[in-house]
Amino acid sequence: MRAVGLASILMCSGLLLAACGDNETTTSDSGLDSGVDGSRDGAVDATVDARMVDSQTPDAAIPSALLVDSDDATSAIRPRIAVNANGTALAVWMANCTTTTRTDCADIWGNKFNGTSWGTATLLDTIAGAIPATSTPEYPDVCIDSAGNGVATWSQNDGTKPRTYAVRNTSGTWSAAEILDDNSSPTARRSRCATGNGTAVVVWEQGPTAAAGPRDIWASRLTGTTWSPAALIETRAEHAQDVDVAMDSSGNAVAVWRQSRTTGAAFPFDMWSNRLNGTSGNWGTAELIETEDTAGTNGVVNPTVAMNGAGVAVAVWADQSAGGALGDVKANRYNGTSWGTAERIENSTSQFTEARIAVDSMGRAVAAWQQEEGNNIKSAIGNIMSSAGTWGTLTPLETFPGDANSIRVAAGGNGGGIVVWNQTVSGGNSHITGVTVMNGVFTATPQLVESQNGSSGDVDVGMDNSGRAIVIWVQNITPATRTDIFSARLP
Repeated sequence: MRAVGLASILMCSGLLLAACGDNETTTSDSGLDSGVDGSRDGAVDATVDARMVDSQTPDAAIPSALLVDSDDATSAIRPRIAVNANGTALAVWMANCTTTTRTDCADIWGNKFNGTSWGTATLLDTIAGAIPATSTPEYPDVCIDSAGNGVATWSQNDGTKPRTYAVRNTSGTWSAAEILDDNSSPTARRSRCATGNGTAVVVWEQGPTAAAGPRDIWASRLTGTTWSPAALIETRAEHAQDVDVAMDSSGNAVAVWRQSRTTGAAFPFDMWSNRLNGTSGNWGTAELIETEDTAGTNGVVNPTVAMNGAGVAVAVWADQSAGGALGDVKANRYNGTSWGTAERIENSTSQFTEARIAVDSMGRAVAAWQQEEGNNIKSAIGNIMSSAGTWGTLTPLETFPGDANSIRVAAGGNGGGIVVWNQTVSGGNSHITGVTVMNGVFTATPQLVESQNGSSGDVDVGMDNSGRAIVIWVQNITPATRTDIFSARLP
């Protein structure tokens, strides 16, 4: 396969108006996420600017890699990134513990990209006391505002039970970790954040440790340097979980989650939402935005939401059959005032995994998900919603003979967008691959973002208002004794 650098494709597809030739580039290990993470809102060198953002010594085979720390003892996983309109980014990830005085099995790290270079990786969860080895912090989240300040959040055991933590990044400096939950429940988990208008919000689920719950959805709002007391944003007795949140440039936020229709974590699950008023700082009343009424189904799974600066939001999710197979991919649009009607955005009989969504400044949305084909190959599929709220046709994004995993999307301020994923290739390795979006159309065949000897892993992506994307991912270092976090700025 001839690997034309994705940076060249981004330029030639109109994300940057630069003269383009048939420039073949060999890229190396490598984001921005205006939708997945909440605010997560001249001549250009076509070679990917590969940088190292975690704490490892770079592989000699990686050109232009930037060493930002000196720890070679740990492996990093689960990166997340958020980028603002100006191209400033915050990244967080998990890594094996670096000290022998702590008994938890993972740390949370963070770093900031100032628009030119990454800073120094910082340990964020410096929590005192022993933490059970069975308690690993969940997938962290991160968000950033227009001034370049942001928040990272995660769930971690404090030595007694799981709690919701957050740290602030102000002018490049990380604060101490703070507990946001009210300590009234045996567990607090799955925290997500969003930023806008100089404020931020973190949402999470809280309740009994048993999977049957019932759990509730809680939130805390950041004003200045102070977090508000934890508050319920839904009051139903039924089990709620899998919350996500997004925010516009005025500080208005939309949270979505799935909630059981009956007592306990019983099927089916419906889709619920609530909105935060950015002026008053108050949440409204939770409302049902989709009712799963197909007989014999388990209902909503894996909900997620994205929002642009003007307040247009789109939520996507999958419906699960009673047998556990993921059936339809559905979406609903919030026009800045009210939710519309949920609709199916694909017409296949295949199974699906969680969908991802991003909304650009014009109100267009890019959705992508993994679809299982008849030969058990999992492919990347996409669809685009117009600014009027009309969905287009289903678009296969690749036809490789291997699985497309860890699909992520981002959208920018000039009508551009990008979908990236971890593509399995011949020989069992995997590489970060992507396609671009311009003016509501998938514009390019899939292109490699990196082509290292080792396999890649979890990936995330985002985009600034000029259409420049940053991809961040996990990369196995050869020999495969550890994994590192790399990023590539495109173009």
